[in-house]
Amino acid sequence: LLAATPADLRSRVQVATKFYPVDPKSNLPRRARDLLPALDASLARLQLPSVDLYQVHNPGFLSGKALGEALAEAVKSGRCKAVGVSNFSLREMMPVYEALEREGILLASNQVEFSLLRQLPLTGGLLSACRRLGVGVMAYSPLGMGRLTGKYDARNKVRIRMQ
Repeated sequence: LLAATPADLRSRVQVATKFYPVDPKSNLPRRARDLLPALDASLARLQLPSVDLYQVHNPGFLSGKALGEALAEAVKSGRCKAVGVSNFSLREMMPVYEALEREGILLASNQVEFSLLRQLPLTGGLLSACRRLGVGVMAYSPLGMGRLTGKYDARNKVRIRMQ
């Protein structure tokens, strides 16, 4: 485990984890107040006092303002060094950004699907807004979940399991 990793190696590793806004056991929506206990549980499993980045996996039904306030508390309490969001549109990201900004905390990142096949972050203005606001964009699936690799054709069709 990372906690048992020698300090010189640990200092070169950045650990990130995510808050999922749906309870995996009950499949019911979580609330913003569930964010810190979920982070504490992750820290206990990781056997770490803090993580470098804590992200909210998707907006779910949560208030962006309440989410931003909970993320601000995660930073102020020392549980994480930076906070971000994942799969947030510009409209969904801004209330989180503004709530953090009121607390003097930067929204570090927005992790979004971005490829030649999925260009909504570019065409919808998210990338330019993130650049203007200083929010890092972390692109995932840059090869379109394998569709841009030549792996799939008429005989070998794309089978993407939606979760």
